[in-house]
Amino acid sequence: MVPFQGHLLPPCPRKSASIQALILDTFQDYSLNAPRPSQLQLLIRLNVLDGLARNAEALGFPVKGLCADEFISPFNYQDGHRPSSQPSHPESLSPTALQRTVRHHPWVDLFPLARLRDNVLRGLNSGAIDEDELCSDLLNVEDRKWSDVEKPSLILWGESWDIKGWEASAAFLRKWGWITQGCPELIEGTNYWRRIRGEQGIVFDFGLVGIKDFTGDNGYIRGRH
Repeated sequence: MVPFQGHLLPPCPRKSASIQALILDTFQDYSLNAPRPSQLQLLIRLNVLDGLARNAEALGFPVKGLCADEFISPFNYQDGHRPSSQPSHPESLSPTALQRTVRHHPWVDLFPLARLRDNVLRGLNSGAIDEDELCSDLLNVEDRKWSDVEKPSLILWGESWDIKGWEASAAFLRKWGWITQGCPELIEGTNYWRRIRGEQGIVFDFGLVGIKDFTGDNGYIRGRH
């Protein structure tokens, strides 16, 4: 079994230790067949955190402390420096022209879909995205107010570098769906995992109604566009 690496991303030793403790506590409950419903959202984020750490490793980024606020993506250093990417790093993680030219934090580089990364960068650059808010929705594992209510999140079911292994929660699409515009691979992956659970798929129509979800109360999830 490959060891969990997500706890290495935070720069603060206290936070790293806290994540390790959460991992041990959560998986101990599961090993005893006594999982708590409130742990589901925590497990989702722990898994995403670990997946992003693995993608950082594949790109040759230093995983330990990578989430430090002052870090800048190696892809847009103006001195020509590039990270020591592994020769076989997945094509899905290869940087776009925008990643090489727009100054940004390396966490954006870790999602395995080029258009999604570019959408996030454009949103950050224009001020349409609050970076702290988006990071919190995706990666915060220290929120003590966990419940079984679905929260905005990405969910990782498969390989971290393969977008087909990722799912966007309905809550994420309600809040952040506009950043998935032009990302059919993510929607296809989302619908694949939803249908495995016996749920209806999600259909996009940005030009008309945003995001249509056949399981919603009124039939729609509205995205910003």
